[in-house]
Amino acid sequence: MAPTPSIPQHAAGLILLRETIEGPEVLLGRRHRRMVFMPGVYVFPGGRLEEEDHLDDSLASVVQAPAEVDAATSAILPALARAALRELSEETGLVMQRAKARSLRLIARAITPPGNPRRYDTRFFLGDGAHFSGKLAGDGELEDLRWHSLTALRHLPLPRVTEVVMKQALAVWHDPDTAYYEITRKEELG
Repeated sequence: MAPTPSIPQHAAGLILLRETIEGPEVLLGRRHRRMVFMPGVYVFPGGRLEEEDHLDDSLASVVQAPAEVDAATSAILPALARAALRELSEETGLVMQRAKARSLRLIARAITPPGNPRRYDTRFFLGDGAHFSGKLAGDGELEDLRWHSLTALRHLPLPRVTEVVMKQALAVWHDPDTAYYEITRKEELG
C-alpha cells in the first residue's frame, strides 16, 4: 500500500537584504542539526502560518499581491505577511518599523515536493533590512544567525530552494519590476 502524500502546510519566509559599502548582505541562520526538516542548513527566517496570523488584517492594505499571483494566495496574503513578520521576530528579534510596511514585497513561492517528511507551500517576501530594528537574537531555532555577504554564501550549506529564492530576491532588489516567481522544477526545490 502506497503512503498517503502529505498536504503542504502554508508557510511564509522573509528575505532581509541590506546595502553595505561592499554590496548587499542577507540575513540567514542555520537550522539546528536535530530538526526533522532541513537540518544543519542555512535558511531565511520563516515558518508555518498559524491561526493567530489570520486575526490581524492590518497588512491587508499595504502588502499587495503581484498580478501573477493566484487567487488563493491573494486571499491569505495579509496572514502570510503577518506570519513572515511574526517568525522573523521570534527567530531573530527584529521587527519592522510600522511606517515601512509598504516595502514588504511578495517575490516567490515554493512547494516542498511529495515524499518529504514535512511539506510546505511557502511564499517568500523581500524586505529591506534598513526598515527593521531590534537586537539580533532569536528563540534558538536558528543558530549562527547573522548578516552574510553574497560572497560568503558560496561557503555555506544552502538548500537548493534557498539558492533559487536568493537569486530571485537579488533580481527584485536590483530591479523592482522583476516578475513574481513560482518555483516548480524539482531540481530547484532540492
